[in-house]
Amino acid sequence: MVQSLVEFLILVAAKRVGKHNLTSGLADDTPSQKVNSLIFVLPGYLWHVRAIHVPVLITRQCSFILSGESIPSQCSRELMRRDLVTMATDDQWFSARQVAEGVHLVRERFYHSGNQANIWVVQGTEQDVVVDTGLGIQNLRGFLEEQELIGNKPTLAVATHVHFDHSGGLYQFPEVAIHKNEVEALENGNNYETVTFVSDSEIVPPPTRKWKASNYRVRATKVTRVLEEGDVINLGDRRLQVLHVPGHSRGSIVLHDQVNRQLFSGDTVYMGSLIDWLPYSCVSDYVQSCRRLQTLAPDIDTVFPGHFETFSGQLLENMLTDYINSAGVFHRATAGVIGVLSGVVLRGRNTNNIPAKCCFYGCCCHCCV
Repeated sequence: MVQSLVEFLILVAAKRVGKHNLTSGLADDTPSQKVNSLIFVLPGYLWHVRAIHVPVLITRQCSFILSGESIPSQCSRELMRRDLVTMATDDQWFSARQVAEGVHLVRERFYHSGNQANIWVVQGTEQDVVVDTGLGIQNLRGFLEEQELIGNKPTLAVATHVHFDHSGGLYQFPEVAIHKNEVEALENGNNYETVTFVSDSEIVPPPTRKWKASNYRVRATKVTRVLEEGDVINLGDRRLQVLHVPGHSRGSIVLHDQVNRQLFSGDTVYMGSLIDWLPYSCVSDYVQSCRRLQTLAPDIDTVFPGHFETFSGQLLENMLTDYINSAGVFHRATAGVIGVLSGVVLRGRNTNNIPAKCCFYGCCCHCCV
């Protein structure tokens, strides 16, 4: 019964959207770590569904609509109702792998979204730095200590910017750093500025059976180190220089390791469409920040971005040039319109603004819920 129901949903969805690579039966032993996986089922359980060519949309990356809800929501609900999907525990939630000497990449395996942020652990002889901290749904700090990636030295958690997918886990660390322009938002738990937006269909399986995405918030967190342009974070055998690059957000930074020719770029640049239409985004600032990074690109061998995969300094230069060339009048106007709409959605979800809430919860299309 379960298998036939899920199969029916998948087949209907496949006919509607096409371009799918679907598998059924018992799940294999390879956990899905791709941002475009629709649903993850633990080894030995029914159904391992994977989709390719999933479009990355503004408000929802997994947004194949079926009867008003996404495919992940429909399928996972039935699987969970039949107790075929277990909850995600701390040790399952994260994955970690070394990508360079002293640099590890950590990801939240059950956050199936283009918003799944990269968490970078940079190890030094005197201090370790965690660059961005994910959602904060599970115990990141405990996982890193268990894996012996941190714990023997002081650890500083640095957010490249205040958005929820990067700052959500900061509260778990005693030492926290963020740019001065976003200190107030983080310390006040301003979920409008953190652009908090998570859907149930993106968290599969959820951390607990009663967990609801609608209740998720970035916690107010005390900042112990306020970052400014030109600051240097000393790890002992390596140094990370802070560069303020507003555009994506007003407090966006990148961290430059000059000796190792590495750049931790946050959401300022990554292999995907750059977002310049959120609250406190600014296209003009973004262009200026890209021009500044263009001068730095020849001195960069590897970019560790806030999302998706690492890339070279040459590709960095090309991507920056592409954005600058695209940021004309039409692009700015479009970003402005989308910015207004996204602002209403985010105010409706994360503030007590009554008109915005009426629009958000009364919207007939439900494409952003």
